Formats: sequence, C-alpha cells, structure tokens
Amino acid sequence: MAIASSGMAAAQDAASIPKVLQITGEFTKPGKAHALHDKTEGAFVQAMSRANWPIHWIGMISLSGRKRALFFTWYDSFEAWEKSDAALGKKTALSVELSRDYIADGEMVDSEDQGVFVYQDELSRRPAADLSPMRYTDISTYRVRPGHEREWAELMKTVKGAYEKAVPEAQWSTYRQLYGGEGGTYQLRN
Repeated sequence: MAIASSGMAAAQDAASIPKVLQITGEFTKPGKAHALHDKTEGAFVQAMSRANWPIHWIGMISLSGRKRALFFTWYDSFEAWEKSDAALGKKTALSVELSRDYIADGEMVDSEDQGVFVYQDELSRRPAADLSPMRYTDISTYRVRPGHEREWAELMKTVKGAYEKAVPEAQWSTYRQLYGGEGGTYQLRN
C-alpha cells in the first residue's frame, strides 16, 4: 500500500500509538481509481479542514491486486470515538456537506468494507507512532482458528524475541479485529 497523497494524510501525534483503529476499504470502479477518486476524497479533507475537525486519518492506495483505497482513522479509545461521533452529529452544516461528499464518492466506488481493530502491545515490536512520514506499508492479515488464540500469542512472542536478536531494527504494530470481520483476525503493519 502507498500513501495516497499528502493532502489526504494528516499528521499523527508522535507520542501515541493508535489504540482503536477503524480501517475503511473502498474498492473503486474500473477507470475511477487514483486521480478521479482522489478528487472526491479531497472534498472530505476540505470539509473537515474548514470545520477544524480534530479527528485525522491517513489514506492509502493499493499497488497490487484489485484497485482499492484504505483509510485509517484512529482514536485513543472507544469513548473518544463515541464523543467524536456525537460532536459530528451536532454539526449540521458539516453533516450535510459530508453527505453530499459521500454521494459523489459513491460514483467512484464499487464496494466498501470496514473493520475495527484494537492495538495489541504485547504482540507488537517497536511500533511507529508517527505514520505521517511513511510512504509505503505492508499489511499482513492472519486468521487464527477459534480456540487457538493463546497459541497465536505465544508464537508471536517467540517471533518477536527472534527478531530482537536477529533483526533489532525490525518494527511492526499488531491489531486484533473486533468488528467487521471474522473472529481471530489479526493485522500486522510494518
């Protein structure tokens, strides 16, 4: 995945790792990817900027496979996410503008998917807190069979220990999917 554009990326507080991560995937229609889709997404950025909205996200586009854009929105907690949604509901003009932007964006998008993930510190290794300088990332998805999560955690701790000795500069963030997908799903981002 590659960062879509600096206009779509917002700097993240370097002091904190996202604890709650919402990932929205948009699969674009043939011929509607990249510049055309970037334009409709830019409308969201402009609306949020004019409103001085405090929530930020980073957008990325795929370099391989089916054309898609991923948007990462992060929160310190589920409570912070709830407060943000409640505040947005009170901003009528912004809500109306975003609704128009969603309609325009819908013309570019074939389908959409969302997942909610929570950070797993004990399964992560030197995670990058500041995502703003990142231009490329690799996201690996692992599905753990029901009843095997303890084994998965032990395996990840063993892998983490091996990297500490063999590749000390290695880093990744591990997130467990809570909503919007199969149980036992983990994503590693490096």
